[in-house]
Amino acid sequence: PYQAPDPSSGVAESYRMTRARMAAMNPNPPSILISSCKQGEGKTLTAVNLSLFAAKDRTRKICLVDMDLRKPGVASLLGIAPREHDILSVLRGRSAVEDALVYSEDDNLYVLPAFCQDEGGGGYLEGARATELLAWLHARFELTLIDTCPVLTTSDPAVLGPRVGGVGLVVRSGKIRGRILRQAATGLQEMNCRVLGAILND
Repeated sequence: PYQAPDPSSGVAESYRMTRARMAAMNPNPPSILISSCKQGEGKTLTAVNLSLFAAKDRTRKICLVDMDLRKPGVASLLGIAPREHDILSVLRGRSAVEDALVYSEDDNLYVLPAFCQDEGGGGYLEGARATELLAWLHARFELTLIDTCPVLTTSDPAVLGPRVGGVGLVVRSGKIRGRILRQAATGLQEMNCRVLGAILND
């Protein structure tokens, strides 16, 4: 299974600082969407690491949700073996959320994984079950971090964004020009999403 960066490393300190800054923004409801402009910027790894460092405070319940239904990566990164229940089965009305959640006692982290790629997955995020799922998570966790598709290639972040506390955009250094980042942020804001800021990666 994936191991978070060494707690004494500079990388770990950067994640702690990012987590603290996000907490200071007081997202309401208590959830943050982690996205990027395009694929390959490290959004999934960033979402996983932010979740692991947030969960080190054992007085808080933290949940990581994989809502990148078109290219899910959280389960494989964390070494969670495929099983019958996942977020897609919840959104299809076939599973209860409690059955799909995976809890790691070592990490103090709850994970709602996705196991199967679904190119039409964005349609599930527009429905009532997605709204009910987010409300369920908001009622039970101090913070929910949600990995989702890139902003400029799908509509999913704009669909989810207004229903969460904020959006953080992961930007890979040297990969994305400023005007592209502004385009992504402006597009989210026009959909009534609260853009918390950008997380510079690599």
